[in-house]
Amino acid sequence: MGNNFILVLILLISWTIPVMGAGAPRVRLAENGAVLIDDRPFLPIFVWAQPSKLLEFHKALGINTIHPGDTEEKDPTLAYLDRLHRHGMFGLLGIEKLNDKTKGHPALLAWTVEHEPDIAQKPAYVPDLSGQKRFIWIEGEDATESTFKQPAWLERPSDVLSGRRWLGAGKDGVGRAVYKFNAETAGSYHLWLREFNKTWANPTIWALNDSRAQTTSRTLGAKEVVNFGAGRGVGWAYYGRVQLLQGRNTLFLEVAPGRTLGKSEKEPGKEAIWAVDTIFFTMNKTYPPAKPVTLKPTRLPSVQKANYDKVKRLDRKALTWNILTARFFGRYHEAQKLPMKYYRQFLKWTDIVSFDHYPVTGWNKPNRLPEVGLATRQLVGMARKGQPVWTIIEASDQDLSWTPKNTRGPTPAEMRASAWMAIANGAKGIGYFTIAFNPFRWINLPEEIQEEMRRTNSELTALTGPIVMGDTDKRLTIVNDSTGAKDAAGHSIQAIRKEYGGRTYIIAVNVMRKVVNPIFKLQQPPAGNKATVWKEERTVEVDNGAFTDAFQPLAVRVYVIN
Repeated sequence: MGNNFILVLILLISWTIPVMGAGAPRVRLAENGAVLIDDRPFLPIFVWAQPSKLLEFHKALGINTIHPGDTEEKDPTLAYLDRLHRHGMFGLLGIEKLNDKTKGHPALLAWTVEHEPDIAQKPAYVPDLSGQKRFIWIEGEDATESTFKQPAWLERPSDVLSGRRWLGAGKDGVGRAVYKFNAETAGSYHLWLREFNKTWANPTIWALNDSRAQTTSRTLGAKEVVNFGAGRGVGWAYYGRVQLLQGRNTLFLEVAPGRTLGKSEKEPGKEAIWAVDTIFFTMNKTYPPAKPVTLKPTRLPSVQKANYDKVKRLDRKALTWNILTARFFGRYHEAQKLPMKYYRQFLKWTDIVSFDHYPVTGWNKPNRLPEVGLATRQLVGMARKGQPVWTIIEASDQDLSWTPKNTRGPTPAEMRASAWMAIANGAKGIGYFTIAFNPFRWINLPEEIQEEMRRTNSELTALTGPIVMGDTDKRLTIVNDSTGAKDAAGHSIQAIRKEYGGRTYIIAVNVMRKVVNPIFKLQQPPAGNKATVWKEERTVEVDNGAFTDAFQPLAVRVYVIN
């Protein structure tokens, strides 16, 4: 107890040591990107979009910074800032609240100049028909006869659809569509339908001319799928080889009962989802691919630059920050990744860059939790020298409409590991997303999550100095932690070395869900032959700069060597 008490006391004292003399602005960045407040290192621990009535709640969790989350009418900005200041907390304000009255407020940490601009615009669908010798193209919404009653959510037009519309069925699946068309040449054709992603839609009952009706298989997948919001996705499905008559032909389409729910072996859903965008007969074997396009962000970097310039014109010393998605990293949006030139611009026109990534509640993929750290590492590598990266992690079950019903929120261990993964890969700020949407709640944090937030945030605050000011070129190598998990990039341990106040700190996280016994090797090791395991009342032997320890699943460790 004695050693750890002294260590914590030293850390808290070191946080108060001035970094520069008087005359510097109240809030600024150090050369290495650390936030300094009155020349003291500061680790932002923040929550996104919260009303001022919850300040006391968040402060009790160890939160020191808040992004306001209500309207000016319900939560006036100046009153919000004043209340933050009285609580010893700071604010991240939206650019729309910038004016002569709010600039330079003592509770202001930074201005938000963009929020998730890197979601790619959905490109208009244009088929490449150059390789098609003989074909017939029919728009799904141009049925000769139809008794389908299309629901409103399928009725909305989109450039992703051919002709911007499709023909859909209601949730009862009742109806029939008839297409009468002419073929100049009789013969064998391949039939493709561009329709609601068959992996998540009802099978189709179909017949051509006088042929016997057929039902598509539940194993029928979709190619070139494009998701375009509100749970909608469209892709090409192959129905097979058919014979067309010269002259008039008739195609009949109906909805088969039981919606496919991602996998053919699952019990089918009762409510129907079915829509057809395009019917395509071709003497070639395959469908026409979409013409390649260069994706653009939802908002161009010029919008962020204008916001950045607006802040700097009014207050040259004020800090700015933006929030990106994790689309610069990972496998979630391969078909919607922006060219990196846009990210270079998004990073250029901000002092601080951040991103959010929610693999558990946002994607229902808990196995991809290590990506929180790996994406942080990548963004740190993309940022310019002295530009800090803040990582926003999941704390709530967000109750999203587009994820499966069994999607959950993070466990306390997953949330804790996410925060420390970010730190172990170079983050200098941690944000939490606490909201749920269906129904909407500002806070959806079980008591065990709140308890873990209090513990983790207390530890992060105590280690502020080493985390934000302890950057070093001295290397740390980790061996004996290999894993075959691609989501962890082959390594079970994510760790960082910090040098601060005459001590060496190793912050390490086991990102996997099994025990691992890594070996840490320090280049230019400190003289000490023991490493204190912070908060655990024990030490490990250090032999020529190397030591080992056992990590339980998702365990977090901080080692201190004097």
